[in-house]
Amino acid sequence: MRNTYTLEFIAKVVREVLPEDKTLSQVAAAHGRHPNLVSQWRDQALAGMTSLFSRAKETDWAAKEAAHEQEKQDLYAEIGRLTTQLSWLKKKPRTPAMALKLTNHLWSVRDILLTPVFSSGGAR
Repeated sequence: MRNTYTLEFIAKVVREVLPEDKTLSQVAAAHGRHPNLVSQWRDQALAGMTSLFSRAKETDWAAKEAAHEQEKQDLYAEIGRLTTQLSWLKKKPRTPAMALKLTNHLWSVRDILLTPVFSSGGAR
């Protein structure tokens, strides 16, 4: 199983290696780590240092912010469309009898089956 190190620990070790007051082997021995591992950490830190001063993060952040705003506008537009559809459906008559204003009752299948039907000719 591989050891995992906190970023704080790695940064501490790299900060000790960078001034070159001690050799890489001395710093590695002081922390109980192999010199190759400390060397890799130092190389990664030096390679990543250039990105600290670049403007790429600012433009990336601006692009993400613009995409977020666009998505927010799209979602508000969708909410508006759905609200309009819902209000139209609430106003729309649900049955042909309601459209003709013959009834304001929405008949369920149970209502239809249980409602007695009277014929004009009398019962036979």
